[in-house]
Amino acid sequence: MNENFLDLIKEICDENNIKCTNINQSWFMILEKNNTRKFINGYKFDNNNHALGKILDDKFATYELLKSLMIPVCEHNILYSENNQNEYAEGFNNINYLNSLFNKYNNDIVIKINEGTCGINVNRINDNKTLKEFYKSLNDKTKSYSVCPFYNIQNEYRLIIVNNEVKVIYKKELPLVYGDGLSTIKELLKKFNYEYFKNINDKNLDKVLGINEKYMYNWKFNLSCGSRASFEINEKDKIRILEIVNNLLNKIELGFCSVDIIKTIDNEYIILEINSGVMMKNLIKENENGLSIAKSIYKEAILSMFK
Repeated sequence: MNENFLDLIKEICDENNIKCTNINQSWFMILEKNNTRKFINGYKFDNNNHALGKILDDKFATYELLKSLMIPVCEHNILYSENNQNEYAEGFNNINYLNSLFNKYNNDIVIKINEGTCGINVNRINDNKTLKEFYKSLNDKTKSYSVCPFYNIQNEYRLIIVNNEVKVIYKKELPLVYGDGLSTIKELLKKFNYEYFKNINDKNLDKVLGINEKYMYNWKFNLSCGSRASFEINEKDKIRILEIVNNLLNKIELGFCSVDIIKTIDNEYIILEINSGVMMKNLIKENENGLSIAKSIYKEAILSMFK
């Protein structure tokens, strides 16, 4: 658990006469006021009902829910390891099934843990050898995986929701730099996102890029993987994104969460996923007003739990 997050929550509670008790090495917190007790577990707050929170934590379940409501959403398919012999896994736990998805999506897919976060264990696979090797490595009968087509993404946007209202919207920018003929890749990456790249030690990044030579450090838009948060969003994109999210909020009441939307190179706007845990560590680090924005949002989420 991030110490800055814990300090921020404690500060908000102190300022609003809320008793805050850290439990289990601060992995969860008990908040108490006026004989009412609420909880924060990791980055998940006591604003969403439990059933909805479980759905949002499951990428495939979220896909099925949004699809049923005719809300534009990235395709997700469930995958289990061969070790999972439960009835629900039958037909979704063999290499033939995975091969059929690989072929369906033009031999370019993304596989991630179905309940994973922060871009961890996210794999892009676009050749048969890697596909087979990946499948052989699946030996955990308790885990499920999400298989998606690879989307060629222009931009990814995050909207943070409190009490079914959009509170902030920002764009995630890929760690993509262009050479000037003088600077090393590392120097360019540090200019792009100093907080993430300031301690990166990789000799491959000491190369000087030629003028306008492109280098992409990571294809993932995760802030935890080097991307940068920006509030510079053109009005056309903002209007379309808000149309999708307002449609979502009219159909599902969300207490506190974030919604990620992608814009593809074909100018299609679709929801990638919804996160029931709201972490703003990178937003705080990279933006001058990040701390005040995060504090305002967390404060509203906490106070609304006691209404």
